[in-house]
Amino acid sequence: MLLLLLATAVAYQPVLSNDFIHYDDGVYIAENPSIQQGFTSEAIAFAFNVGYAGNWHPLTWLSHILDFSLYGLDPVGPHVTNVLLHAASALVLFLALRRWTGRQGASAFVAAAFALHPLHVESVAWAAERKDVLSTLLGFLSLRAWIEWKLERRRAWYAASLALFVLALTAKPMLVSLPVVLVLLDLFPLGRSRTPGRFRDLALEKLPFFALAAASCLLTFEAQKRGGAVAGMEALSIASRLGNSMHSFAAYLGKALVPIDLAIFYPFPPEGIAGWRIALSVAVVFGLSILAGRGARSRPWLLFGWLWYLATLLPVIGIVQVGQQAMADRYTYLPLVGISIAVAFEASRLLPRRAALALALGSAAVWLALTRHQVSLWKDDLTLFRHAVTATDRNYMAHYRLGFALGEAGRGDEALLEYRAALAIRPNFPDPYNNIGQLEQKLGRPADALASYDRALALDPALAPAHGNRANALDDLGRPEEAERAYREAIRLDPRLPELHNDFGVALAKQGRLEEAVAEMREAIRLRPGYGDAYLNLARALHQLGRGEEAIESLKEGVRLLPDRADAKSTLDELIRLRDAPR
Repeated sequence: MLLLLLATAVAYQPVLSNDFIHYDDGVYIAENPSIQQGFTSEAIAFAFNVGYAGNWHPLTWLSHILDFSLYGLDPVGPHVTNVLLHAASALVLFLALRRWTGRQGASAFVAAAFALHPLHVESVAWAAERKDVLSTLLGFLSLRAWIEWKLERRRAWYAASLALFVLALTAKPMLVSLPVVLVLLDLFPLGRSRTPGRFRDLALEKLPFFALAAASCLLTFEAQKRGGAVAGMEALSIASRLGNSMHSFAAYLGKALVPIDLAIFYPFPPEGIAGWRIALSVAVVFGLSILAGRGARSRPWLLFGWLWYLATLLPVIGIVQVGQQAMADRYTYLPLVGISIAVAFEASRLLPRRAALALALGSAAVWLALTRHQVSLWKDDLTLFRHAVTATDRNYMAHYRLGFALGEAGRGDEALLEYRAALAIRPNFPDPYNNIGQLEQKLGRPADALASYDRALALDPALAPAHGNRANALDDLGRPEEAERAYREAIRLDPRLPELHNDFGVALAKQGRLEEAVAEMREAIRLRPGYGDAYLNLARALHQLGRGEEAIESLKEGVRLLPDRADAKSTLDELIRLRDAPR
């Protein structure tokens, strides 16, 4: 196992150079003020809040708070923690399988596939996917305790398994399928389902697990509805969902076999999935189901592994559509274990020992190389989304996110091209219009920017950033009353965006409403404690109010957070000089 842990470290070593990704890492970590205050009562209350970011996973939020307490906003810390959790899961999986089956070689192959397969990179290299690596480790520990309970019948093991399952659900609700795995364990390797007179006992012992899973499903659905993550029937018909689900069951198998062209986002084809693809996928899924079922008595691992795959993938297969993606690599993190078990135990039956060993080592070497390359693609937004554009077809989200990254890098002309590419694929996508408006505003064209914001809001009237940007444009155009109404609407829609409060404060200061401006800027700082521009703007307002000491303290913090702002440094020096000058 030392060799496996070393191989995992080599495969994921590039994470040491990786930055946060704006896509979710901001919401979860870099721009989340709630986790950036340590273990305060407010932060803990936030962790248990239902609906933020469309999820309820308090243990995951607490782990992010711990990360910030240990590492600050250095991305290396969360990335290394994810790798350590991933490696620990591989180790627990190996030990559990060896304990369950007594087959060391096959168990090592399954653990290696879990640790090194490129499809798992998204779950590990994406800091925001801490929920995957944490919940899966807890799920594997729960399974390990369950097996000890089944073998030794000690109540402490049962209690440990149930407690670990609860923790797994509070890290990510995808583990709701774990009770089904407990049922499957009675098929293989325990073989208890065929024991006469045991059916009632086997059902009752799992009842608490199913009850907890049902409660988690209800809570998760409510959280995702509150967070706006659940797509309505008008967004995607049930026929489209079912077709995509069947296609995804087969497509994930294809990516597991040939893990190339992996991307952070896979869009729904604008014209829908071709009928022949859905038909082929249905044939593959039903064909493999029949094959696994026919061999259940003599080779139970085939049915066990196949049902593990189907059951653990079902919560995220898209029947209840969450998010805008057609499928996602991270959804295979737990399900592919079932396929690995089926392949490993069947290969050990069919192949001579040396041939099986050669196949395992060759596969591991290929996975390691592909995984190391895939991890390097998560270096930053530019690298990740440029790859997604080339690896997928007509990917509006990849073009949009690449445009955002280019804009952040000051490459506005290139960003505009990407936004236009996203709109050419999906004309009713409001976010590119909002970002185009920002580029136009930076170029000193507030009237053009206002038109772009209006187009964004025509598509999505609840898009708070577009309301805020529209307010900025109105203020630049000398229409302060309209700007104030737009600022207040933006803040009503999303009071947690610090930029809205900061920009509104600047607009109020222009009108001489300094006390109101100070209140808005302080709110911006409360929402984002490291908001350097808000500290500088607050200092200006305080200085105008004649509150010199407060202005100096605010300016000091702004200069600390933005050390490259020479103008702020010179202003600070001047204020200190005036304060200390003899009178």
